[in-house]
Amino acid sequence: MTLIKPSKRHFTVNGTEFVAARERVGLTQTQFGKLCGWGKSCQCHLEQPGDHEITSDTANKIIGVVSGKG
Repeated sequence: MTLIKPSKRHFTVNGTEFVAARERVGLTQTQFGKLCGWGKSCQCHLEQPGDHEITSDTANKIIGVVSGKG
């Protein structure tokens, strides 16, 4: 499964894959959200099972943190 993939207008993030990626980098929801510039409630929403539509800016923030460049 892919963490982030393009959709027709934006990108989608898979919640289950997002949890796994966050855990691989050893961050809590609060820590990850802070690095991306949003709160724990937004982080929790994005980590719910299923695909969630996100903007390219949000996708870039997630990729930056997961890759250690955030």
